[in-house]
Amino acid sequence: MEKDKILYLDDEQANLKAFKASFRHEFEIETASSGEKALELCQQKYFKVVVSDQRMPGMSGAEFFGRLKEIDSKAIRILITAYSDPEGLKNAINDGKVYYFIQKPFDQDEMLARLRKAVGDYDFREDHQDLELKAERIEKEKVRAVLHNLQNQVNPHFLFNSLNMLHALIGKDQDQARSYVLQLSDFLRKSLEYRDMDLASLTEEIELMDKYIYIQKIRFGDALQFVNKLRPEDLDEKIPVMAVQICAENAIKHNRMSKDIPLEIKIASNGSEVIIANNWNPRESSSPSTGVGQQNLLSRYRLFGPDLPKFGHDDENYICELPFLRTKS
Repeated sequence: MEKDKILYLDDEQANLKAFKASFRHEFEIETASSGEKALELCQQKYFKVVVSDQRMPGMSGAEFFGRLKEIDSKAIRILITAYSDPEGLKNAINDGKVYYFIQKPFDQDEMLARLRKAVGDYDFREDHQDLELKAERIEKEKVRAVLHNLQNQVNPHFLFNSLNMLHALIGKDQDQARSYVLQLSDFLRKSLEYRDMDLASLTEEIELMDKYIYIQKIRFGDALQFVNKLRPEDLDEKIPVMAVQICAENAIKHNRMSKDIPLEIKIASNGSEVIIANNWNPRESSSPSTGVGQQNLLSRYRLFGPDLPKFGHDDENYICELPFLRTKS
């Protein structure tokens, strides 16, 4: 069975030999006679516990632990002191440099008990951290599964409408039909790629949106207009994938349009959100809107934080406000 590794730092060779002889039966002991040498060892290997004398020439034990913390923040640090320096010891402990301190000369049984406790604390923290990471990973997988389920709710009729449009074009304009097939194929390919994403940049959203609008304009012609007023400095900002398309789909689905009164969909940004607006000219329909698109967006935003989209209209326009999501990767 592999022994737990402990590093002991002391400028006196006799102390180094005595420490190693006393505890080598239970632990794998390495020693160093200077702070620099000890730091070198810690860069090459990992130690569960590092023990250091406080009063040494060149670098004190507390100073050594301060530097060690930058190299290895996990090791349990024990300081041995032979003189009274209560303020220095208090600061060393409060700064997180030292977990325990022992008076010198130390009792062997006390030191053994302290080393065993330190190794146990180290192992407990490692096990606890693994459990936290596993729980976080499981939670992320759950969120991703919910998100993908929500994404798959969107756009159930788009493909059927597109294929019907293609059927009409084949008999009327074969050149346009070929161009339409290429755009539709590229749009569907990118849509499938985006299904594996949680968030998309505005650049990615507009790239997909341009293809979507091209496909829809084959169907509606000049009755549908799209205006892009996004600020260049906002193009790297993130929103839920295909969120812009959902807003555009709702605008097309719920509004009348004609060459005389076209549906104009405008997209803009202001540094904190993207705004999708369209002139409000609702269709006369016997069946009310189900609100699936908006509920989908609300549910997806709730997975990422408290900032939620807003939907509403004034006398002239229907407006969707989608906050940027600045999440950690």
